[in-house]
Amino acid sequence: MKKHFPFIAAALAVAFNIYGAVSFIRTSSLTYDEGAHLVVGYSYLKTGKYHLRIFNHPPFSDMLASAPLLFFPGLKTFENGAAYRGNDFYNYAAEFLYHNTAPAEKILNTARYFAYIVWTSLLFLFVFLFAREMADRDAAWWALAAAALTPAFISNNTLVTTDAPSSVLYLGAFLGAYLTAKNLDAGDYGRAFWRAALSGTLTGLAMVSKFNMALLPLFIAGTFASGMLVSPGRGFSKKILYLLLVYGAAALAVLLAVYRVTDVGLYFRGVLETSQGLAAGRVSFMNGLYEKQGVWWYFPYVFLVKTPLGHIALLAAGVFYSFVKSEKKHLWIYIPATLYLEFALTSKFQVAFRHLLPALPFVAVIEGYAMSRAFKSGFGAVAGSAALFCVFLSVAPVHPYYLSYFNELAGGPAGGYRHLVEANIDWGQDLKNLAIELRKRGNPPVYLCYFGTALPEYYGIKYVPFSIFSELPLKGTGEAPCSFKQHLLAVSVTNLQSVYYRDKRLLEWLREKAPVFKAGYSIFVYDLTGDEEGMRKIAEMLHLTGRVEDAACLKNKIEGGAAK
Repeated sequence: MKKHFPFIAAALAVAFNIYGAVSFIRTSSLTYDEGAHLVVGYSYLKTGKYHLRIFNHPPFSDMLASAPLLFFPGLKTFENGAAYRGNDFYNYAAEFLYHNTAPAEKILNTARYFAYIVWTSLLFLFVFLFAREMADRDAAWWALAAAALTPAFISNNTLVTTDAPSSVLYLGAFLGAYLTAKNLDAGDYGRAFWRAALSGTLTGLAMVSKFNMALLPLFIAGTFASGMLVSPGRGFSKKILYLLLVYGAAALAVLLAVYRVTDVGLYFRGVLETSQGLAAGRVSFMNGLYEKQGVWWYFPYVFLVKTPLGHIALLAAGVFYSFVKSEKKHLWIYIPATLYLEFALTSKFQVAFRHLLPALPFVAVIEGYAMSRAFKSGFGAVAGSAALFCVFLSVAPVHPYYLSYFNELAGGPAGGYRHLVEANIDWGQDLKNLAIELRKRGNPPVYLCYFGTALPEYYGIKYVPFSIFSELPLKGTGEAPCSFKQHLLAVSVTNLQSVYYRDKRLLEWLREKAPVFKAGYSIFVYDLTGDEEGMRKIAEMLHLTGRVEDAACLKNKIEGGAAK
């Protein structure tokens, strides 16, 4: 039984991953950037033009995710509309999804299922093979189990974004590079040639999936050079130069193929604009702090509160075992993860755990090594199994809201919004859940302060828009606040923390009130009926968002009630 235990654990973890991912897809509305990724990928495939958002993200992973939509009969591209011509990709995405010949959820979820199958299958394959190379087959099964029980993979691998593709291809490129070095040391130059070509191909695919992967060739070269320093007899030679040329040629071939040679200049301009954006920074929120220039501890802190504690314990054990045993080949684990982490630490664009995703497969590999070592002793086997089981006990109760996972140090997902917001907990994914909760209560109209790009009316929500920041202007459904019998205010936690509002205290008055219910962990609903202070704040916000008549009517009603 003990011999088969790693395989059984991996099989159960993979089954849980599949169940969790399917549930997450079915319950989650469009997340903030998914519509843009999906529609630009589809437009590239249908029109052959790299028109939309081409300097924000490379085209490959977006086109791949949207490829199943080519089989939808009569799907419109809306390329003659104002949104397409004006490169207004958020409004173009709304037009494409909500005014097409197929239902929006069917379009979106088809792409999600396809993306999940592709990237999760490759993730599991690469993690298994990498861990087997770094240790043994048992370590490979344990690493697979660790990866499958990682909430960030369950959620992000189902979404139509560039985060999962870049993380999977990053790992795959290093796997190919390691095998190249291994074959080179063994004198098997034929296999080294094909492994170098494979690594280059995966590097090229990573580069055309996300612009920050432009650094990947440098990272691989640095890791390869570090391996040369600890490998006796492997000095620089013509054969190594030849393999480097093969690697570079394969990566370049992919780049030229995806950008059709003549458009390759678009890639380099995209890299330049992305680097300028990363240097400029973006507002991030951490425990009440608002930073635009970034802080060095942001990503370590995010990792600490967004990673199950069992994973952290196994990671620590794996690092300990590596250094005690002086496993030189583990440089291929630590250097890629460290280089990417160092890149993340120097970035001023610090908004979410998803930006650490390329480092996480290496964490799973180290965990697999730790479990393999632990099972060589009775006490270690018990401790390792307990740590992995604790991961399951921590992750399972969050089902199906895996994007909002926080560990026990942060107070779980219920307390996560006090630590971090945006895509760490709130990416617009709970609008569908809000609609379900409102229907249970007779579907009353709400004031909606939503952080996202899904359309509330698609889910049957009756609402008055209540936000002063939105990529997609929400028009409301024509509700009159003065006629409300119950005054419900639904607020996304990113807006609750006023992250993108100029006045960071704008909704401070609301943070001390208890919501009457929550949609998932990212949308809080407050009942302000009979709350004079709350009603005055609503009137002020309505005025601030341009609904002057509604604000005046509500204010008069409040004052009339107060006089009585």
